[in-house]
Amino acid sequence: MRFREMFSGWKDVSEYGARTVIFSERDPADLMYFIISGEVELTLRGEPLGTERDCGIIGEMTMINSATYCVTATTLTKVTMVRLDRDQVRIFIDENTEFALHIMAVMANRLRGVDEYITTQFAQLEYSVNRWTGHLDLLDILKDSEDLVEFPAEAVIFTEGMEGNCMYVVMEGEVFISLYEKVLATALPGEIVGEMALINSDIRSATVTAKTDCRLAIIDQSSFDSLIRHVPEFARHVMHVLANRLQIAFEMIEH
Repeated sequence: MRFREMFSGWKDVSEYGARTVIFSERDPADLMYFIISGEVELTLRGEPLGTERDCGIIGEMTMINSATYCVTATTLTKVTMVRLDRDQVRIFIDENTEFALHIMAVMANRLRGVDEYITTQFAQLEYSVNRWTGHLDLLDILKDSEDLVEFPAEAVIFTEGMEGNCMYVVMEGEVFISLYEKVLATALPGEIVGEMALINSDIRSATVTAKTDCRLAIIDQSSFDSLIRHVPEFARHVMHVLANRLQIAFEMIEH
């Protein structure tokens, strides 16, 4: 695969035997790993969350400064992996759009699974997404946008299972994010919703409803791709948002 070629000659490549623990929950998240070959299982409190195989990524919490790993990663087979520190990850994101999108897709898929697990296991779910915010002030960047849409309170903006061809930035008001008719989170001004459908060109993973009268800026697939390619800070912003969402979700499971 093309991503393997990126790491041809990379010095920090490690091999691990089967049943080796790469990192554990609450270890400092100082490295991200790109799997050249083999299979790694991710668990939380001993419960399996899924596996990553060839060209998969683990340790994405490295995207957050001073973060800790939220899961335990254990090899199921002999595994060869590239190790990337936080600065190296940022350089790759800035210089290689396809790799940035690949990281986002891995994170989005993991978040879909974790969100589904939470909604089936917990009766009380709602939390604020204040901690989802990344590095960019999207309110300032989009203040002159003409591609805006308004919704009254209680209006459904999109539903889980729909095809998604855009994401939104909340400019004014608040919106609920829900899954299986359970409220998962509240998004406030400056925060994004609907990004996972663009990242994976997939159906909507949740339902978004206006909590209050609100105004949203629309970012369609073309605009999203352009931002990713020409504004590296935007790619890092989206990844930081996804990483924070994963961290919050894992914390909910732990407690």
